[in-house]
Amino acid sequence: MRRALQVSLLVAATGCAGQSQTKIDPTPAGKESVQVVSVTDAARDFQTEADAIKAGGGEDWNDIARRMSSLTQRHPKYGLAWYNLGVAYDRLGRSQEAADAYRRALTQNEDIREAQENLASIAVRSGDKAEAVQILRELVRRDPAAADARVALASHQVLTGDLDEAKILCQEALTYQPKHLGAYCVLADVAVREKDYSRARLIAAQGMKLEADAACLHMALGQVALAEREQAVAMLELERAVAKDPNLAEARFRIAEMSMGYKDFKKAIDNFTQVAELDPSNVAALVNLGVAYKGSGQFEQAEGAYQKAIERGGGGVPAAHFDLGVLYLRHMSRLDDAERELKQYLKLSDGAGDAAFAMLEEIEKLRLLAEEEKRMMEEAARQEAIDAKVREEEDKRRAEEERLAAEEAARAADEPGGPDETPPVPDSEPEPDSKSSPRKATPKKTTKSKPKKPDVDIPEPDDFE
Repeated sequence: MRRALQVSLLVAATGCAGQSQTKIDPTPAGKESVQVVSVTDAARDFQTEADAIKAGGGEDWNDIARRMSSLTQRHPKYGLAWYNLGVAYDRLGRSQEAADAYRRALTQNEDIREAQENLASIAVRSGDKAEAVQILRELVRRDPAAADARVALASHQVLTGDLDEAKILCQEALTYQPKHLGAYCVLADVAVREKDYSRARLIAAQGMKLEADAACLHMALGQVALAEREQAVAMLELERAVAKDPNLAEARFRIAEMSMGYKDFKKAIDNFTQVAELDPSNVAALVNLGVAYKGSGQFEQAEGAYQKAIERGGGGVPAAHFDLGVLYLRHMSRLDDAERELKQYLKLSDGAGDAAFAMLEEIEKLRLLAEEEKRMMEEAARQEAIDAKVREEEDKRRAEEERLAAEEAARAADEPGGPDETPPVPDSEPEPDSKSSPRKATPKKTTKSKPKKPDVDIPEPDDFE
C-alpha cells in the first residue's frame, strides 16, 4: 500500500534557505512513494483513517492527531501512524510530543527519513542547532538520496561561512532531486555572499522555472539590487518576497532599513515589529524599531523598544543604551535617566565615545542652568507675592477712603440747607415763564443816614483864642 496519507499530511518543503522548519514531502516531484507495506490489519486501519481525513479536507490537525493517536494505540508498531501523529502535533505547536512521535516512527521504521529531518527541524527551533546538524549528517551518511537533509545542512554551512561545503551539498541534492527548489535558493544565496551577482541572477532565473514566485529567489534578487544600489528594484523584489512568505524576517529587515532612509517611519515600524516577533533574539530589530518610533515622534514607544532590546540582549547592547540616553536628553528632558544610560553605554563600549562624553558635559551644564532658572523663578515668585501684598494693601486703603468719602457725602446730604437742598421760591414771585421776558431786578433804595453826634463835646472854633 502506498503512503498516501503521509503525502497528504506533510507540508512540502519550501526550499528557502534559512527557514526555521524543514517539513518535507516524502514523495519527490513526479514520483510516487516506492515503499510498499503488506496488507495487514494495521495497513487497512491506516487506509481507513486516511480516507476519512481526506474526506474532511485534511486540514483539521486536531482531528488528524486524534485519529493517528487512536491508530498508534491499536497498532503501536506501525511507523507511518507514529510519523503522521508527529506531523499533526508539529502543526499544532506541540513540539515535544511531535519529537517523541517522530522517534517512535524511526524506531519502528528507520527508512522514514522525513521523521529524522523533522526532528532536526524541531532541534533548530528549540535552539539546539548542534543536535540538528548531527541528525542531518547521520541521515545523509545513511541515505545518499536524502536531498532535503543535504539542503538543510547546506543552509547551516552558509550560516557558519563554509560556502564551498554548502555548494557541494546543494549540487549533490540536485543530483538526486534535480527540481529541488531549496537547492537553487541556497546556491543563489551563496552567489550573493560571494558577490557573484551575475551567477546569482542566473541561478534565480533557473529556480523560477520551477516556481515563478519563489520568496527565497526574490530575496536573492533583492540583495543583488541592494548591492548594486538599485533601491527601487531592491524594494520591489523584497516586497515580492514578503508577499509570498510573510515570515521572511531578513527581507522585512531590509525593507524596514530602506524605509527609514525614505523617512517612511510607518512602514519601518511595521516591518521591524514583525522581525522582532518572528525572531525575539534579534535585538538589532528592536533598536532600529526604537529609532523609527523616535523619528515619528512616538517617544514613549521608542523608550519601550530600547528597553526591550536591553532586556533581550542581557544588558549588553551599547547602542540601545546610547540611543535611550539621547532620547531622554533631547526629547524627554529626563537628565538623570539620560546620564545613567550614557554612562552605561560608556561602560559597555570601554569608554570609547566622544559624543557620549560631550552629552554628559551638556547634562551638567543643563543641570546648572536648571538650578539657576529655578532660583530665578523662586525669586520672581517671592517678588510677585510681595507685589501682590502691596497691591492688596493699596486696594484696601483706597476702598477705605472711598467708604469714608461716601459716608461724609451722606451726612452732608442729610443736613438742612445742605448742598443738595434747593432754596424755597416766594409765593408772590411765581416762576418765570420760559416764554416771557426775563424780569428786571428792582434796584434797592438806600437812605443816606446823618452822622451821629458824638457823646463827647467838641469845642466850637470860637472857644479857642
